[in-house]
Amino acid sequence: MLYWLPLLVGLLPTLLVCITYLISASHEQVPWCLPIVDGCTSISRASRNPPAIFLFRAVMLPLAVLLMIYWVLSLAWLRWLCSGIGRRPSIWLAVIGCAGAALLVLYVTFLGSEGAIYQLLRRFGASSFYGLSFLAQLIQVHWLITLNRKAAFTSVWLPVALFWLAMVMLIAGLASVAISGVGPSYEYNNIAQWNFTLMLNAHFVLCAWGWRESGFSLFLGAEDI
Repeated sequence: MLYWLPLLVGLLPTLLVCITYLISASHEQVPWCLPIVDGCTSISRASRNPPAIFLFRAVMLPLAVLLMIYWVLSLAWLRWLCSGIGRRPSIWLAVIGCAGAALLVLYVTFLGSEGAIYQLLRRFGASSFYGLSFLAQLIQVHWLITLNRKAAFTSVWLPVALFWLAMVMLIAGLASVAISGVGPSYEYNNIAQWNFTLMLNAHFVLCAWGWRESGFSLFLGAEDI
């Protein structure tokens, strides 16, 4: 059974950003608050200074590799589920998801580095990771809803839950962009970033249930990957 993989890629980064925030706050590098509500700091600021950055890099870099593996296996899972309906998800699901994970590596690598070029690369990596990961999740939700309509997937509640989670994430992302366009409202952007990250990770945790309930494993034919 492989459901531990989406569970890991969903829960571990959530736990990590909470721990790195507590480390940075305890060293007086960021203020004490509840970031998802108060927005007193960003995830990057809470993770970019020693000693928090050492833990952040040590966990996030191998986690990015696991995330790539997750998207490849996620494509295999959906194709396996779709085997009876005549349509199969495109390989672009895995390509987009893996590209997002690769750009997460770029962000983590240059986090804490000084200079305008490094800052540009860091922002590009972070923005691209969030955007591509969310796009891959939307594609995944589309296929689960398709399966649900054709009664080919037993978890009726899962596609619905993932759809509404994606809608809330979309609203949070658009709100953040709108606020950035109006003016430098860092607190609101930080709140949107923390909550968007938690919801992005919640998608993986919910998918772990789908993998478990469907009995998904590596014992698949080569045509399913």
